[in-house]
Amino acid sequence: APVIFTSTADDSAGGDSNADGNTTGPNRGDWNGIYFDSPSTTTRLEHVEVRYAGLDGNWGAISLRGGIPTLVNVTVRDSRSYGVRITGGAPVLDGVTVTGAANVAFFSDWNIRGQYSNLTASGTPGNRFQMSGGDLTNGDWEWDFGGLSTIWITGNVRIYNSSTLTIPAGLVIKMAGGYFQTLN
Repeated sequence: APVIFTSTADDSAGGDSNADGNTTGPNRGDWNGIYFDSPSTTTRLEHVEVRYAGLDGNWGAISLRGGIPTLVNVTVRDSRSYGVRITGGAPVLDGVTVTGAANVAFFSDWNIRGQYSNLTASGTPGNRFQMSGGDLTNGDWEWDFGGLSTIWITGNVRIYNSSTLTIPAGLVIKMAGGYFQTLN
């Protein structure tokens, strides 16, 4: 059985812990979420379910803001915001499912070089991986978004001549404004 992080109003996990019978029920955004901030540690969540989080609309039910967090067989349900929000670190996501989030399933800042496999999304307005735009300079990057076939880019993407961006066959890139440009 998974470890469950949920709202105090969620009687389906752990029973009626707030002793109110059927007076209340869980809602998206009943609590903030799980945040990983440390830049120097490795944290692992495995066989975990996160329910009814996402109170702060700028972050996700799970927010990866630093370090080397690893999420394996994790389900995010009914977030009021993003399912997983990535702003820093070198995350490893394997078997992460987002269902019923009120925003995009997976949203990352530019140039977060995570390892993603077996990602799924359903019942969100964005069953996709979304990334902000940015510059690729002095390096190579091979995109792989864990089996999600569509990525949205919000902003400009600039690839400079000393860099290589490898995009796998079959990936659909949707530009939400901005442009895709190579520069010398």
